[in-house]
Amino acid sequence: MENIGEACKQCVSQQGLDAAKLAEVNAQLPPGFRLVYSESKDSPNVRTEVVQDGDPAVPITADDGINIQTCLDARVFKDWQERLSNKFMVRGVHFQSLDMFGPRVGFIKMNADICTRVGGKFVPGITLLRGGAVAILIIITCEDKDYVVLTAQPRAPVSSAGLLELPAGMLDGSGNFAGVAAKEIKEETGLDINVDDLINLSDYAWGAEGKSPPVGSSPLEGKVPRGMYPSAGGCDEFITLFLHRTSMTRDQLDQLEGKLTGNMAEGEMITLTLIEYQHLWRVADSKALSAMAVYAGLQGIKEFNDQLPDPQLYDGDASETASCTMDCK
Repeated sequence: MENIGEACKQCVSQQGLDAAKLAEVNAQLPPGFRLVYSESKDSPNVRTEVVQDGDPAVPITADDGINIQTCLDARVFKDWQERLSNKFMVRGVHFQSLDMFGPRVGFIKMNADICTRVGGKFVPGITLLRGGAVAILIIITCEDKDYVVLTAQPRAPVSSAGLLELPAGMLDGSGNFAGVAAKEIKEETGLDINVDDLINLSDYAWGAEGKSPPVGSSPLEGKVPRGMYPSAGGCDEFITLFLHRTSMTRDQLDQLEGKLTGNMAEGEMITLTLIEYQHLWRVADSKALSAMAVYAGLQGIKEFNDQLPDPQLYDGDASETASCTMDCK
């Protein structure tokens, strides 16, 4: 492995590299990595870069058509890189696919060659980088019963035309988690909610950035989890959980049930559904189950209960949809 970085540099710098030499170099690379021949000295598919501070440069490769610099500059890759455990040693990275959402990077699939610094044991590194998201548990009190707002929308990855979920959305890179949550509530439910009326359940459960984690929580080697991890075996996604409590009249509640919403520009086709809070545990959505569990746990903590406001009557129009939502005539 010691000579791979130098071999990569030679591949980039040598014009007219023959197939035999390329095969010889590829034979030294970890499984899933390969160098791609290019006539250009500035090949976008081969380079060496420092991934971890203090470590030597390692080979960075990519499948045909993927620009390595675009991947390295992406916020999702930088976040992964910055939070990488110092117990790991990265020996190479191969970018396998890149999905763009308009002008910005959406998803990156990569295979990182990783081992432990002590003992050199292999660590699986196939990863889908998609970044963080927010999910909002909206509890509405009506006639002494608590209801939860759910969205039903097509989810091709799980072969469902109408999966029930908490309202949720991807982070936009601004770092304003609560602002994104309020925006998603407006887009997916039509409800106008003030950012100050959102409670960050994740901060209460696992601690806020820059603060000591609560007693009993599980910090990631000194780093505060930014949310819950729904699929940590193959994806970097974290979901920050928020709570909003309000109350409505029966007429307002009835206006929400079955309402069609969603941002057409983002391919959303959403139908709202209301269920009693006591039945939320039956919904097969990791966001809903996590939010319910965290909320239940926090209700036994005095600090949380002291800052939990009583539900206030919603003063907006529950039948209104957001200006950016689809036309639902």
